Amino acid sequence: MRKYGEKSYNPGTLVLSCQGDSGADNEPMSCAKRKLPQNILLSAYQESLTIGQLCMELGMPAAYVEDEVENLVSNQLMKEISSGKYQTDFVILPWGKSEDNANTTHQIYNTCFPGYYDALMAFLEEHKELLTCGKFNTAGFSWDRLSLFASE
Repeated sequence: MRKYGEKSYNPGTLVLSCQGDSGADNEPMSCAKRKLPQNILLSAYQESLTIGQLCMELGMPAAYVEDEVENLVSNQLMKEISSGKYQTDFVILPWGKSEDNANTTHQIYNTCFPGYYDALMAFLEEHKELLTCGKFNTAGFSWDRLSLFASE
């Protein structure tokens, strides 16, 4: 009997966002709006995986996984690391307003941008009223959503 990975029965969810203009078909967000590409990206984040390894993790036939991986590679969300091994090609930050996620994200930003992150968050907090108005917040997100990864 085959043993499939956790994502075959407990798929994750990946929410993409990007800075700048999206592509002609709303790439990259449109490339991962379904569970299969989301879970391919989540599965191949920590380490590069072969198509076979992805199939076992996802409990999916190779024909479907190959098509999705090809699409993710062509849209620059995955990269072929070595012959036949693929890995997610962007940073995935923890999602949610939990204290652990906020602390992890704060540590990542402080490591990547020492001193800058705290200065940025202070600046954003000072301009909270302006940033939450319709001109700059056309989606109508709450301040908690806009400052999701702010330190508390």
